Amino acid sequence: MDTNYDDIYRACLLIHKLTKLNIEFIPAYDTIDEFPPFTLSIQQVPDALKSYYRTSINFIAENLKHDGQIPINIYHHTDNLMTSYLAISINKSGGHIGSVVIGPFLNDVPNDEFISNIMHTHNFPSQMKDVIYNYYKALNILNVDYCKNIGHIIINLLYHPFIECNMKNFLLSSNHDIINEAQREEMLMDLSKAANEIEMRYRYEKVLLKAIEEGNKEKALQIRNFIKFDPSYRTPANPLRAHKNILFSINTMFRLAAERGGVPPLYLHNLSDKFAILIEKTFTYPELENIVTRMICEYCELVQKKSMIGYSRIVKKTIEYINLNFKEPISLKLLAQHAGVNPSHLSRQFKKELGIGITEFINKRRIEEAKFLMIQGMGSITDIAISVGFESYNYFYRVFKKMTSITPKDFIKQYGKSSQG
Repeated sequence: MDTNYDDIYRACLLIHKLTKLNIEFIPAYDTIDEFPPFTLSIQQVPDALKSYYRTSINFIAENLKHDGQIPINIYHHTDNLMTSYLAISINKSGGHIGSVVIGPFLNDVPNDEFISNIMHTHNFPSQMKDVIYNYYKALNILNVDYCKNIGHIIINLLYHPFIECNMKNFLLSSNHDIINEAQREEMLMDLSKAANEIEMRYRYEKVLLKAIEEGNKEKALQIRNFIKFDPSYRTPANPLRAHKNILFSINTMFRLAAERGGVPPLYLHNLSDKFAILIEKTFTYPELENIVTRMICEYCELVQKKSMIGYSRIVKKTIEYINLNFKEPISLKLLAQHAGVNPSHLSRQFKKELGIGITEFINKRRIEEAKFLMIQGMGSITDIAISVGFESYNYFYRVFKKMTSITPKDFIKQYGKSSQG
Protein backbone atom coordinates (compact mmCIF):
# COMPACT_ATOMS: atom_id res chain seq x y z
CA MET A 1 0.00 0.00 0.00
CA ASP A 2 1.06 3.63 -0.49
CA THR A 3 1.97 5.45 2.71
CA ASN A 4 0.36 8.83 3.32
CA TYR A 5 1.69 11.74 5.37
CA ASP A 6 -0.67 11.21 8.33
CA ASP A 7 0.46 7.58 8.63
CA ILE A 8 4.10 8.67 8.73
CA TYR A 9 3.47 11.30 11.39
CA ARG A 10 1.34 9.03 13.62
CA ALA A 11 3.84 6.18 13.41
CA CYS A 12 6.72 8.50 14.30
CA LEU A 13 4.75 10.09 17.14
CA LEU A 14 4.01 6.68 18.62
CA ILE A 15 7.67 5.61 18.48
CA HIS A 16 8.70 8.98 19.92
CA LYS A 17 6.38 8.58 22.90
CA LEU A 18 7.41 4.98 23.54
CA THR A 19 11.16 5.42 23.24
CA LYS A 20 11.69 9.05 24.35
CA LEU A 21 13.98 9.50 21.34
CA ASN A 22 14.23 12.35 18.85
CA ILE A 23 12.65 11.53 15.48
CA GLU A 24 13.04 13.53 12.31
CA PHE A 25 11.36 13.10 8.92
CA ILE A 26 13.40 14.40 5.98
CA PRO A 27 11.42 14.43 2.71
CA ALA A 28 12.93 13.94 -0.71
CA TYR A 29 13.43 17.20 -2.58
CA ASP A 30 10.65 16.52 -5.10
CA THR A 31 8.08 15.47 -2.46
CA ILE A 32 8.50 18.30 0.05
CA ASP A 33 5.17 19.95 -0.83
CA GLU A 34 3.16 16.77 -0.21
CA PHE A 35 5.37 15.50 2.62
CA PRO A 36 6.76 18.48 4.59
CA PRO A 37 9.52 17.81 7.14
CA PHE A 38 8.86 17.51 10.87
CA THR A 39 10.87 16.93 14.05
CA LEU A 40 9.73 15.33 17.30
CA SER A 41 12.32 16.34 19.86
CA ILE A 42 12.92 15.48 23.50
CA GLN A 43 16.74 15.55 23.66
CA GLN A 44 18.25 18.98 23.00
CA VAL A 45 21.55 18.94 21.11
CA PRO A 46 24.02 21.56 22.46
CA ASP A 47 24.71 24.46 20.11
CA ALA A 48 28.35 23.44 19.84
CA LEU A 49 27.37 20.00 18.49
CA LYS A 50 24.49 20.97 16.20
CA SER A 51 26.67 21.07 13.10
CA TYR A 52 27.81 17.50 13.83
CA TYR A 53 24.18 16.48 14.38
CA ARG A 54 23.02 18.02 11.07
CA THR A 55 25.93 16.43 9.22
CA SER A 56 24.91 12.99 10.52
CA ILE A 57 21.23 13.50 9.68
CA ASN A 58 22.01 14.73 6.17
CA PHE A 59 24.49 11.91 5.57
CA ILE A 60 21.87 9.33 6.51
CA ALA A 61 19.12 10.94 4.43
CA GLU A 62 21.42 11.21 1.40
CA ASN A 63 22.37 7.53 1.57
CA LEU A 64 18.75 6.42 1.89
CA LYS A 65 17.72 8.22 -1.32
CA HIS A 66 18.82 5.21 -3.36
CA ASP A 67 16.88 2.68 -1.31
CA GLY A 68 13.77 2.62 -3.50
CA GLN A 69 12.28 -0.72 -2.46
CA ILE A 70 9.61 -1.38 0.17
CA PRO A 71 11.97 -1.72 3.17
CA ILE A 72 12.54 -4.72 5.36
CA ASN A 73 15.68 -3.16 6.83
CA ILE A 74 16.28 -0.51 9.43
CA TYR A 75 19.69 1.11 9.15
CA HIS A 76 22.03 1.77 12.07
CA HIS A 77 24.67 4.51 11.85
CA THR A 78 27.26 5.59 14.42
CA ASP A 79 28.96 8.91 13.66
CA ASN A 80 32.40 10.19 14.64
CA LEU A 81 31.00 11.53 17.93
CA MET A 82 30.05 7.92 18.76
CA THR A 83 26.35 8.86 18.80
CA SER A 84 24.06 6.42 16.99
CA TYR A 85 20.96 6.70 14.81
CA LEU A 86 18.35 4.39 13.32
CA ALA A 87 16.93 5.20 9.90
CA ILE A 88 14.33 3.90 7.46
CA SER A 89 13.59 4.84 3.86
CA ILE A 90 9.93 5.73 3.16
CA ASN A 91 8.85 4.67 -0.32
CA LYS A 92 5.71 4.44 -2.39
CA SER A 93 5.00 3.21 -5.88
CA GLY A 94 6.59 6.33 -7.32
CA GLY A 95 9.90 5.77 -5.48
CA HIS A 96 11.64 7.34 -2.46
CA ILE A 97 9.62 10.04 -0.67
CA GLY A 98 11.73 10.63 2.43
CA SER A 99 13.64 9.24 5.40
CA VAL A 100 12.82 8.76 9.09
CA VAL A 101 15.84 9.18 11.37
CA ILE A 102 15.67 8.19 15.06
CA GLY A 103 18.31 9.44 17.49
CA PRO A 104 20.83 10.32 18.70
CA PHE A 105 21.41 7.59 21.29
CA LEU A 106 24.34 5.54 22.61
CA ASN A 107 25.15 1.84 22.48
CA ASP A 108 26.94 1.77 25.84
CA VAL A 109 27.32 3.77 29.05
CA PRO A 110 29.60 6.82 28.55
CA ASN A 111 32.30 6.72 31.23
CA ASP A 112 35.00 9.31 31.89
CA GLU A 113 37.38 7.60 29.43
CA PHE A 114 34.73 7.82 26.71
CA ILE A 115 34.19 11.55 27.31
CA SER A 116 37.94 12.21 27.39
CA ASN A 117 38.38 10.44 24.06
CA ILE A 118 35.64 12.56 22.47
CA MET A 119 37.23 15.75 23.80
CA HIS A 120 40.70 14.73 22.62
CA THR A 121 39.70 13.36 19.18
CA HIS A 122 37.77 16.48 18.20
CA ASN A 123 40.03 19.00 19.97
CA PHE A 124 37.14 20.44 21.93
CA PRO A 125 38.25 23.20 24.34
CA SER A 126 38.31 22.29 28.01
CA GLN A 127 35.51 24.82 28.68
CA MET A 128 33.15 22.48 26.79
CA LYS A 129 33.79 19.48 29.02
CA ASP A 130 30.73 19.98 31.24
CA VAL A 131 28.49 20.57 28.22
CA ILE A 132 29.77 17.42 26.49
CA TYR A 133 29.58 15.40 29.71
CA ASN A 134 25.98 16.39 30.48
CA TYR A 135 24.87 15.81 26.89
CA TYR A 136 26.23 12.28 26.70
CA LYS A 137 24.97 11.36 30.16
CA ALA A 138 21.45 12.40 29.10
CA LEU A 139 21.35 10.25 25.95
CA ASN A 140 19.40 6.99 25.93
CA ILE A 141 21.34 3.72 25.75
CA LEU A 142 19.98 1.08 23.34
CA ASN A 143 21.29 -2.40 22.69
CA VAL A 144 21.00 -4.27 19.36
CA ASP A 145 17.80 -6.12 20.29
CA TYR A 146 16.06 -2.92 21.32
CA CYS A 147 17.05 -1.28 18.02
CA LYS A 148 15.68 -4.25 16.09
CA ASN A 149 12.40 -4.06 17.99
CA ILE A 150 12.04 -0.38 17.09
CA GLY A 151 12.61 -1.38 13.47
CA HIS A 152 9.94 -4.09 13.59
CA ILE A 153 7.39 -1.69 15.04
CA ILE A 154 7.96 1.30 12.76
CA ILE A 155 8.14 -0.73 9.54
CA ASN A 156 4.92 -2.53 10.35
CA LEU A 157 3.24 0.72 11.33
CA LEU A 158 4.26 2.45 8.12
CA TYR A 159 3.27 -0.30 5.73
CA HIS A 160 -0.02 -1.38 7.30
CA PRO A 161 -3.14 0.69 7.93
CA PHE A 162 -2.92 2.64 11.20
CA ILE A 163 -5.85 1.67 13.45
CA GLU A 164 -6.73 3.81 16.46
CA CYS A 165 -7.71 1.84 19.56
CA ASN A 166 -10.13 2.65 22.38
CA MET A 167 -9.34 1.84 26.00
CA LYS A 168 -12.15 0.50 28.20
CA ASN A 169 -12.34 -0.93 31.73
CA PHE A 170 -14.12 -4.08 32.83
CA LEU A 171 -16.88 -3.41 35.36
CA LEU A 172 -17.21 -6.18 37.97
CA SER A 173 -20.32 -6.78 40.05
CA SER A 174 -20.15 -6.70 43.85
CA ASN A 175 -20.49 -10.52 43.96
CA HIS A 176 -16.95 -10.81 42.73
CA ASP A 177 -15.71 -9.29 45.98
CA ILE A 178 -17.07 -12.15 48.08
CA ILE A 179 -14.76 -15.07 48.98
CA ASN A 180 -15.76 -18.37 50.59
CA GLU A 181 -14.09 -20.12 53.53
CA ALA A 182 -11.88 -22.30 51.36
CA GLN A 183 -10.61 -19.26 49.54
CA ARG A 184 -10.05 -17.47 52.85
CA GLU A 185 -7.95 -20.38 54.19
CA GLU A 186 -5.91 -20.43 50.99
CA MET A 187 -5.36 -16.68 51.29
CA LEU A 188 -4.10 -17.02 54.87
CA MET A 189 -1.71 -19.79 53.83
CA ASP A 190 -0.40 -17.61 51.03
CA LEU A 191 0.16 -14.74 53.47
CA SER A 192 2.10 -17.02 55.81
CA LYS A 193 4.22 -18.28 52.92
CA ALA A 194 4.88 -14.72 51.76
CA ALA A 195 5.98 -13.72 55.28
CA ASN A 196 8.46 -16.60 55.38
CA GLU A 197 9.81 -15.68 51.96
CA ILE A 198 10.30 -12.05 53.03
CA GLU A 199 12.18 -13.12 56.17
CA MET A 200 14.39 -15.47 54.15
CA ARG A 201 15.07 -12.79 51.52
CA TYR A 202 16.24 -10.33 54.20
CA ARG A 203 18.59 -12.97 55.61
CA TYR A 204 20.11 -13.64 52.20
CA GLU A 205 20.47 -9.90 51.58
CA LYS A 206 22.51 -9.53 54.78
CA VAL A 207 24.82 -12.36 53.70
CA LEU A 208 25.15 -10.84 50.22
CA LEU A 209 26.07 -7.42 51.60
CA LYS A 210 28.63 -8.99 53.93
CA ALA A 211 30.20 -10.80 50.96
CA ILE A 212 30.48 -7.51 49.05
CA GLU A 213 31.96 -5.83 52.14
CA GLU A 214 34.64 -8.56 52.13
CA GLY A 215 35.11 -8.42 48.35
CA ASN A 216 34.06 -12.09 48.05
CA LYS A 217 32.67 -12.09 44.51
CA GLU A 218 32.15 -15.85 44.22
CA LYS A 219 30.08 -16.02 47.41
CA ALA A 220 28.10 -12.90 46.53
CA LEU A 221 27.13 -14.27 43.11
CA GLN A 222 26.12 -17.57 44.68
CA ILE A 223 23.87 -15.89 47.26
CA ARG A 224 22.37 -13.60 44.61
CA ASN A 225 20.73 -16.67 42.97
CA PHE A 226 18.66 -17.29 46.10
CA ILE A 227 17.13 -13.79 46.22
CA LYS A 228 13.89 -13.51 44.26
CA PHE A 229 11.60 -10.49 44.47
CA ASP A 230 9.11 -8.99 42.04
CA PRO A 231 8.35 -5.33 42.92
CA SER A 232 5.89 -4.80 40.04
CA TYR A 233 2.92 -4.46 42.44
CA ARG A 234 4.36 -1.20 43.76
CA THR A 235 3.68 0.66 40.50
CA PRO A 236 1.24 -1.52 38.50
CA ALA A 237 0.92 1.06 35.76
CA ASN A 238 4.70 1.05 35.23
CA PRO A 239 6.31 -2.21 36.44
CA LEU A 240 9.64 -1.36 34.79
CA ARG A 241 9.86 1.73 37.02
CA ALA A 242 9.33 -0.47 40.08
CA HIS A 243 12.24 -2.70 39.04
CA LYS A 244 14.46 0.33 38.40
CA ASN A 245 13.63 1.76 41.83
CA ILE A 246 14.67 -1.52 43.44
CA LEU A 247 17.96 -1.44 41.56
CA PHE A 248 18.61 2.12 42.71
CA SER A 249 18.20 0.87 46.31
CA ILE A 250 20.46 -2.12 45.62
CA ASN A 251 23.10 0.19 44.17
CA THR A 252 22.99 2.26 47.37
CA MET A 253 23.23 -0.83 49.60
CA PHE A 254 26.18 -2.18 47.61
CA ARG A 255 27.91 1.21 47.83
CA LEU A 256 27.50 1.29 51.61
CA ALA A 257 28.75 -2.30 51.88
CA ALA A 258 31.85 -1.45 49.85
CA GLU A 259 32.37 1.63 52.04
CA ARG A 260 32.32 -0.61 55.10
CA GLY A 261 34.87 -2.69 53.23
CA GLY A 262 37.26 0.25 53.30
CA VAL A 263 36.86 1.74 49.80
CA PRO A 264 37.49 5.52 49.69
CA PRO A 265 34.48 7.75 48.78
CA LEU A 266 35.98 8.93 45.47
CA TYR A 267 35.94 5.43 43.95
CA LEU A 268 32.51 4.66 45.42
CA HIS A 269 31.01 7.81 43.94
CA ASN A 270 32.29 7.07 40.44
CA LEU A 271 31.01 3.49 40.42
CA SER A 272 27.67 4.31 42.06
CA ASP A 273 27.12 7.18 39.61
CA LYS A 274 27.90 4.92 36.66
CA PHE A 275 25.30 2.33 37.68
CA ALA A 276 22.65 4.93 38.53
CA ILE A 277 22.89 6.27 34.97
CA LEU A 278 22.91 2.77 33.46
CA ILE A 279 19.80 1.71 35.43
CA GLU A 280 17.81 4.73 34.34
CA LYS A 281 18.72 4.24 30.70
CA THR A 282 17.78 0.54 30.61
CA PHE A 283 14.43 -0.51 29.16
CA THR A 284 14.20 -4.32 29.43
CA TYR A 285 13.97 -6.71 32.39
CA PRO A 286 16.83 -9.03 31.24
CA GLU A 287 19.16 -6.04 31.01
CA LEU A 288 18.23 -4.96 34.54
CA GLU A 289 19.01 -8.49 35.78
CA ASN A 290 22.40 -8.31 34.09
CA ILE A 291 23.08 -4.98 35.81
CA VAL A 292 22.64 -6.61 39.23
CA THR A 293 25.29 -9.19 38.33
CA ARG A 294 27.61 -6.46 37.03
CA MET A 295 27.14 -4.43 40.23
CA ILE A 296 28.04 -7.42 42.42
CA CYS A 297 31.18 -8.13 40.38
CA GLU A 298 32.40 -4.54 40.15
CA TYR A 299 31.72 -3.59 43.78
CA CYS A 300 33.52 -6.74 44.95
CA GLU A 301 36.47 -6.02 42.66
CA LEU A 302 36.58 -2.45 43.96
CA VAL A 303 36.84 -3.73 47.53
CA GLN A 304 39.59 -6.16 46.49
CA LYS A 305 41.64 -3.42 44.80
CA LYS A 306 40.93 -0.27 46.83
CA SER A 307 40.08 -1.31 50.38
CA MET A 308 41.96 0.52 53.14
CA ILE A 309 40.73 -1.72 55.96
CA GLY A 310 43.50 -2.15 58.51
CA TYR A 311 45.22 1.14 57.76
CA SER A 312 45.59 3.77 60.47
CA ARG A 313 43.74 7.07 60.26
CA ILE A 314 46.78 9.06 59.20
CA VAL A 315 47.71 6.59 56.44
CA LYS A 316 44.13 6.56 55.13
CA LYS A 317 44.09 10.36 54.99
CA THR A 318 47.44 10.36 53.20
CA ILE A 319 46.34 7.81 50.57
CA GLU A 320 43.09 9.69 49.94
CA TYR A 321 44.97 12.97 49.50
CA ILE A 322 47.46 11.42 47.08
CA ASN A 323 44.70 9.80 45.01
CA LEU A 324 42.93 13.14 44.69
CA ASN A 325 45.99 15.34 44.10
CA PHE A 326 48.69 13.14 42.52
CA LYS A 327 48.85 15.40 39.44
CA GLU A 328 49.99 18.32 41.61
CA PRO A 329 53.33 18.78 43.44
CA ILE A 330 53.19 16.79 46.71
CA SER A 331 55.73 16.97 49.50
CA LEU A 332 56.09 14.97 52.71
CA LYS A 333 55.63 18.22 54.66
CA LEU A 334 52.33 18.92 52.88
CA LEU A 335 51.04 15.39 53.53
CA ALA A 336 52.04 15.56 57.19
CA GLN A 337 50.18 18.86 57.61
CA HIS A 338 47.10 17.31 56.00
CA ALA A 339 47.28 14.29 58.31
CA GLY A 340 48.08 16.44 61.36
CA VAL A 341 51.29 14.62 62.34
CA ASN A 342 55.06 15.04 62.27
CA PRO A 343 56.62 14.32 58.79
CA SER A 344 59.07 11.71 60.10
CA HIS A 345 56.29 9.89 61.99
CA LEU A 346 54.10 9.83 58.88
CA SER A 347 56.97 8.52 56.75
CA ARG A 348 57.71 5.67 59.19
CA GLN A 349 54.05 4.72 59.68
CA PHE A 350 53.31 4.75 55.93
CA LYS A 351 56.27 2.48 55.17
CA LYS A 352 55.31 0.18 58.03
CA GLU A 353 51.70 -0.29 56.85
CA LEU A 354 52.18 -0.38 53.07
CA GLY A 355 55.68 -1.75 52.74
CA ILE A 356 56.76 1.09 50.43
CA GLY A 357 57.70 4.72 50.96
CA ILE A 358 55.47 7.71 50.22
CA THR A 359 57.49 8.83 47.19
CA GLU A 360 57.29 5.37 45.63
CA PHE A 361 53.53 5.24 46.28
CA ILE A 362 53.03 8.64 44.59
CA ASN A 363 55.12 7.56 41.61
CA LYS A 364 53.18 4.30 41.27
CA ARG A 365 49.91 6.24 41.19
CA ARG A 366 51.30 8.62 38.56
CA ILE A 367 52.67 5.77 36.43
CA GLU A 368 49.32 3.98 36.66
CA GLU A 369 47.58 7.08 35.27
CA ALA A 370 50.27 7.60 32.62
CA LYS A 371 49.86 4.02 31.38
CA PHE A 372 46.14 4.57 30.98
CA LEU A 373 46.68 7.81 29.03
CA MET A 374 49.30 6.21 26.78
CA ILE A 375 47.02 3.27 25.97
CA GLN A 376 44.32 5.75 24.98
CA GLY A 377 46.76 7.82 22.90
CA MET A 378 46.02 10.97 24.91
CA GLY A 379 49.00 13.09 23.83
CA SER A 380 52.76 12.81 23.53
CA ILE A 381 54.81 10.98 26.16
CA THR A 382 56.22 14.28 27.43
CA ASP A 383 52.76 15.87 27.70
CA ILE A 384 51.47 12.82 29.55
CA ALA A 385 54.45 12.81 31.91
CA ILE A 386 53.86 16.45 32.86
CA SER A 387 50.07 16.02 33.12
CA VAL A 388 50.33 13.23 35.70
CA GLY A 389 52.70 15.19 37.95
CA PHE A 390 56.28 14.47 36.87
CA GLU A 391 58.51 17.54 36.63
CA SER A 392 60.52 16.32 33.64
CA TYR A 393 60.49 13.67 30.94
CA ASN A 394 63.87 12.28 32.04
CA TYR A 395 62.66 11.58 35.59
CA PHE A 396 59.43 10.09 34.27
CA TYR A 397 61.43 7.85 31.90
CA ARG A 398 63.63 6.50 34.73
CA VAL A 399 60.69 5.85 37.07
CA PHE A 400 58.58 4.27 34.31
CA LYS A 401 61.31 1.88 33.21
CA LYS A 402 62.12 0.94 36.80
CA MET A 403 58.48 0.09 37.60
CA THR A 404 57.48 -1.57 34.32
CA SER A 405 60.82 -2.93 33.03
CA ILE A 406 60.17 -1.36 29.60
CA THR A 407 60.48 2.14 28.16
CA PRO A 408 57.42 4.37 27.60
CA LYS A 409 57.84 4.05 23.80
CA ASP A 410 57.97 0.25 23.97
CA PHE A 411 54.90 0.28 26.22
CA ILE A 412 52.94 2.29 23.63
CA LYS A 413 54.09 -0.05 20.83
CA GLN A 414 52.88 -3.04 22.82
CA TYR A 415 49.67 -1.75 24.40
CA GLY A 416 48.67 1.49 22.61
CA LYS A 417 45.46 1.67 20.58
CA SER A 418 47.32 1.99 17.29
CA SER A 419 49.06 -1.34 17.97
CA GLN A 420 45.69 -3.03 18.37
CA GLY A 421 44.21 -1.83 15.10
